[in-house]
Amino acid sequence: MTENTQDRPAGHASEGDRDPAGPVSGCPGAQHREVDPHMVVVALRRFWSRLPLAAANRSVLRAVLTVGFFAVGVKVVSVVKESVVAAAYGTSNAFDAFVIASLAPSVVVSLISNSLNAALIPTYIGVRTKEGEASAGRLYATVLLLNLLLLLGLALVVALTSPTWLPLIASGYSPEKLALAHRLVYWSMPLVVATGLSTTWGAVLNAHEKFGIVAMAPALNPLAILLALALTYKVWGIGAMVAGTLLGAALEATLIGTSLARRGHTLLPAWHGLTGHVRAVLAQYGATISGAFLITSMGLVDQGMASVLGPGSNSALSYGMKIPAAFAGLGMAALGTAVLPRFSQMASEERWVEFRRTLWKYLLIVGTLSILLACVLAGFTRFITAILYERGRFSAEDTELVSRIQMYYLLRLPIPITGTLLVRALNAMRANQFLAAIAIVQAVLNAVLDWVLMKRMGAPGIAASSLGVSMAAITCVSISVWWLLDRRCRGAVDHA
Repeated sequence: MTENTQDRPAGHASEGDRDPAGPVSGCPGAQHREVDPHMVVVALRRFWSRLPLAAANRSVLRAVLTVGFFAVGVKVVSVVKESVVAAAYGTSNAFDAFVIASLAPSVVVSLISNSLNAALIPTYIGVRTKEGEASAGRLYATVLLLNLLLLLGLALVVALTSPTWLPLIASGYSPEKLALAHRLVYWSMPLVVATGLSTTWGAVLNAHEKFGIVAMAPALNPLAILLALALTYKVWGIGAMVAGTLLGAALEATLIGTSLARRGHTLLPAWHGLTGHVRAVLAQYGATISGAFLITSMGLVDQGMASVLGPGSNSALSYGMKIPAAFAGLGMAALGTAVLPRFSQMASEERWVEFRRTLWKYLLIVGTLSILLACVLAGFTRFITAILYERGRFSAEDTELVSRIQMYYLLRLPIPITGTLLVRALNAMRANQFLAAIAIVQAVLNAVLDWVLMKRMGAPGIAASSLGVSMAAITCVSISVWWLLDRRCRGAVDHA
């Protein structure tokens, strides 16, 4: 077979034209040939085109790499921010109060926007595929309106009832510390609307496979916090953290909203009636939000247990989960964002055998890589903690405690990453009721293990509890996905 020479740059000889006695790299006295950048690019393109991947899988891999690239940049900025925050606040009472107060907006957004998006996107993609962009746009606008109303209502309820629930999860706080936490809760409530809107807008962009802006935008939050600390820390103290967080959320929402509007989508909610598609989203949303509530409540329980252990425990638990959460968030964001549109498309077209084969292939690759990463990071947990945090008000004793907590969260790392693939599979199959049932088991087991292990190990016991709970949860999710796909594959064969 002759090689096509038309694509070869001028001046480059073919293999047959080269002198076989010419210099060879690595031989004694040989001269190295110069590397042509154009030929490197051509070689990489040929390598990519010959990978044993279907075109759709290449699209998923490209999306994972895009989201992963930007997410790495976001995490690097976040690590710098955490190092500066640790030097400024250490494990002080003020930072303890901020950690507890910041749970409120994160819980609301997780309950409403994240859950609603998991229910919306599979239906949105199905409607867009079968009925066109206009029908999908009406569905999105209606769901956006419901999302905004729920965000505002729940934020108001959380703020007004904070004198009741805050003393329960911060039972070990002094009156002064509790009063500070109350004030920070009120100031944090605007985060709910800004973060909730940007989450829904970003989900629609992801559904159209526009991943870059959504993955890059979160970097604005740590950058805004660093700016606020530099300008206002000496005057406002812990208020600088609140100001930076609010500014970052507003900038993130502005960037994502502008990007969505430039692609012809409305940013304004609208009511187009309680259609069958809206009802389908709400039906899945009911199951999703109940599961999300229970999962989110686990974080509240963990911090509530830590508050009983004494001053600095909330801060230590927060620092201990920062780096594991950064790596887990990187994997979960890249995988969850990239595979949900792909899985939803296959589910909409009822290609169940391909769905199952693709899922297990991804699980094998991701599981192997994440286990290796977790083992390496866990082995260097104390070194990581000392390098990142041990300065200013963060002492060597704090490093010892935080590194022990961090080790358990690092060992848990493969579970949320691989679990993201399984959860997205259930989202795409619109089987979120399984997640709700499993979340009940998780919540009960988490509370029991927290109490037992905390009594024996202190704050590291709470992290160890999370490892045990996650192992039980991923076992249940794996069994559920396997059973569902097996049934649907059999049904597809029988129907054929």
